[in-house]
Amino acid sequence: MHIEGELFEPITIANMEVKNRIVMSSISLSAWETERVKQFYLERSQGGVGLIICNLATIRREMPRRNQMAIEDDSRLPMLKDFVNTIHGGGAKVAAQLVARPAWKSEHEQAVEILGPSSVPCSHQKNVPPPRPLTKEDIAYVISEMGNAAKRAKDAGFDAVELHSFGGSCLLSQFLSPVINKRTDQYGGTLENRLKFMLEIIDRIRGQVGRYYPILCRISGDEFLEDGNSEEAMGEVARILEGCGVDAINVTTGFYLLSKVPFMQMPVPRGNWIYLAQKIKQVVKIPVIGGTRINDPLVAEKAVSSGKMDMVYLCRALIADPQFPNKVMQGRFDEIQQCIACCHCLDSTMEGRGLECSINPRVGIELNFPITTNVGKSKKVVIVGGGPCGMEAAITAEEQGHKVILYESNNQLGGALLLAALPPHKEEISNFIKQMIRRIEKSSIIVKLGEKGTIPMILDCNPDLVIFATGADNYIPSIQGIENSNVIPFQKALTDVASVGNRVIIIGGGMVGCEVADFLAIRGKTVTVLEKTKRFAADAGRTGRWVLLQRLRNRSVRLEASIEVTKIDQKGVTAKVPNKERFFACDTVVIATGFIPTIDLKKEKIGDKIPFVFAGNCRKPGHIRQVIKEGFLAIQQL
Repeated sequence: MHIEGELFEPITIANMEVKNRIVMSSISLSAWETERVKQFYLERSQGGVGLIICNLATIRREMPRRNQMAIEDDSRLPMLKDFVNTIHGGGAKVAAQLVARPAWKSEHEQAVEILGPSSVPCSHQKNVPPPRPLTKEDIAYVISEMGNAAKRAKDAGFDAVELHSFGGSCLLSQFLSPVINKRTDQYGGTLENRLKFMLEIIDRIRGQVGRYYPILCRISGDEFLEDGNSEEAMGEVARILEGCGVDAINVTTGFYLLSKVPFMQMPVPRGNWIYLAQKIKQVVKIPVIGGTRINDPLVAEKAVSSGKMDMVYLCRALIADPQFPNKVMQGRFDEIQQCIACCHCLDSTMEGRGLECSINPRVGIELNFPITTNVGKSKKVVIVGGGPCGMEAAITAEEQGHKVILYESNNQLGGALLLAALPPHKEEISNFIKQMIRRIEKSSIIVKLGEKGTIPMILDCNPDLVIFATGADNYIPSIQGIENSNVIPFQKALTDVASVGNRVIIIGGGMVGCEVADFLAIRGKTVTVLEKTKRFAADAGRTGRWVLLQRLRNRSVRLEASIEVTKIDQKGVTAKVPNKERFFACDTVVIATGFIPTIDLKKEKIGDKIPFVFAGNCRKPGHIRQVIKEGFLAIQQL
């Protein structure tokens, strides 16, 4: 299948011609040094994207590290010129996203001062002191800094600049929002006044870069806040920005720091927010860029060819697969590794570890592990276990030119992911399994389904490396009555709903227990989750956790924390709570108390005859991101 529409037609923004309609929108890479950032974006440029927008530290008082990608003073120019030349070498245009963040550091200390348009906090976090309202001197300082940064961008060879003015994590979006901006001077009150800060910055930038240099603005199409900026208000913002000389509008979704609407998580349907860009396009004549929750090339093409937007941004889709545009253009749809919307990329960034991807293990370590298709001498690899870890190891080994035999004891590849795909809104997991299986089917990997991969089988293959990726076993707690007939493992609850009674107790409130509760509640069961600790779904990523818990509350799932189950009988469970004992009546008890590494004697049986490694859940149970990365890294020792 080939896309014949407008997705790969060129487009002009001011004096910048972009070769196609695909944009890589910005993401924070502030935890990485410049060389890692450069390699990351080079691979996306080589992958066929038309325009890459790079988030840059812009204000001097943010005091970015010297090896960080930043544009706050002239000393950065040599580094920025080298960066732009490198990205241009891959074929993409590149824009500098200028950001005025609400956190400044003292010039003499590392203490951080939080600022804002007014003293209204822009966070759900408790015990956070209110921000200091910017003075008019502070505002003048930011305007000057943004103008100077734009001039540096042009001098460094960037093809355009984009103003970061969305989501609540920058001063521009905070000034624009009536929820956060409670000023009573000329920068607060009416929409025009709240927009004044941004317009003065645009005016300063235009004076620095000239009339025909492209200026883009990224705004939210709707803040999704009570008393916040609606679609209509943001349409008026777009009209004003166009009238003030902005050359393109990049439309995203929501006010991330305060909104209680899921925007990009797995339950959000693909292409759900296209209509926000369409609303803006109806009121302006300049190009409009839209996206969020688009990982399907057909959705992207339809959004552009139908006239709902002029360009489509694909940040997470390009993190997951840098070659996404090339594969689409060449009709290689079944080779695309589509983003699964798990949001680990956002979690890892917010938690300070730097960008990571659950399904693309090379993200962030591209320099350490260049793309290799021919390693010289081909070796033989035997992999035992056809779950995500084993499949990733097999695909990586085959792509590097090795011969691979993959044993899977079941009659189907997928392992634990087959169950992970069953709870509500986990269709992307199912899609990912199919993607991996298609890649294996198109390869030269020999797959042995229904075979455990015994020691004699392994030795007969005479391999150079054996990888055991046999998964994990359920952890079964020592509870009186846990062997009763009304007690089942969570796997059976997911695959045999008929065996589950109407009243259900789930023991274990981790992510698995909560997702099983969601699965059963949507099927009409009355569900109570008992968790030993104080926190439910503690092992879930922060971006998706609140969405899962919100669904459980909406479906009347009862969540009981700090409860230790001591006994199970045919009528229910008895549990300890602080200072007393409680009984919970039910028909079925579901055990979801975690996993333990598979106990396996293969290590002793193989001895020193063949190099081997344990990877994934059979070594240490973890999430998809961990097992995929271990499968990838296991091959690198060859």
